[in-house]
Amino acid sequence: MTAKMPNDVGYGLNQALVNLATRPIVSRRNPTIRDKGEFGQIWINRSTGIAFYMTAINANAYTWYAAAAAAAAYTAAGQVTAGTGLVATTGGLTVVLGGANITGNVAITGTLDATQMITGALGFTATAGGVTITAGGETITAGDLDVIAGSVNVIFGNIVATAGNITATAGDITATAGALVAGTTIDSTGDITAAVGNIVATAGDITATAGNIAATVGTVTGGTGLIATAGGVTATAGDIVATAGDIVADAGDIEATLGSITAGTTVTATLGDITITNGDLVLGTATNGIVMPGPVRIMTGAGAPAAGLALEIGDLYIRTDAGGVAERMYIATALNTWTTVTCAA
Repeated sequence: MTAKMPNDVGYGLNQALVNLATRPIVSRRNPTIRDKGEFGQIWINRSTGIAFYMTAINANAYTWYAAAAAAAAYTAAGQVTAGTGLVATTGGLTVVLGGANITGNVAITGTLDATQMITGALGFTATAGGVTITAGGETITAGDLDVIAGSVNVIFGNIVATAGNITATAGDITATAGALVAGTTIDSTGDITAAVGNIVATAGDITATAGNIAATVGTVTGGTGLIATAGGVTATAGDIVATAGDIVADAGDIEATLGSITAGTTVTATLGDITITNGDLVLGTATNGIVMPGPVRIMTGAGAPAAGLALEIGDLYIRTDAGGVAERMYIATALNTWTTVTCAA
């Protein structure tokens, strides 16, 4: 504790002794409430170059206010308290070790550059601008990351929700080059849209509670298969293409309203049926047919059938350029052998 500095006196013209201004206290530290002084006393921290003024005495506690430090950094040994707000116009506010505990709101007009952990019991909220994490990623220990109207854009890193939620009320969750990774499931009441890339579930699930899983330009890819347990897989205008995997509906339906169901090799119904309500079963290549039990094939083509098309007794060939009554239909009576069927007209 520093004791009061007595006032110096000097010889005056109108009176013998005159009280002079209090000499400043020069120290290598900041003043505390136990450091005494006169009203208006100046305290100078010679280590930081910051000047303090003694402005009040309450209950034997001395109040010292720091003067503004122009074009320099301000380092406080204790807590810095501002009545309305703490404003850094151009330089910025840097907290090295202690951390910044803010009970009110933090308004940021520029960019939030977080290199350490962001912890919040009630969550971290970006009202309109969005939160941008360039590389590396940040961790929210407890609570939710809520983006009311903006977007969360991850350029190269990942957004990982281990136990909490990542919620976008009205905006989008967009991963430009990275991935959206969840510990168990990604639950969406709206739509999950992949504009150009893919939505890939390696070991977990992609669950849409009330909305849709929509791939505008890309594809929906599953590690082993795309499984609809009780609902349906619906392609309104596009196609459902299984190149090497399976499309399995355990209890529901696979429906293509306006598009088509295309498979790289075969479409197999093990126990159920393949039902066509209003459309056709279309075979795009001539001499390909419908195989029925027996097996017996029904084929079509222009001209008389080649002998090699007769594989089983009972195979049926219908010409698309019918001539006479004995040239319109052929039936296989042996291997590589066709017999004409005479029509009534």
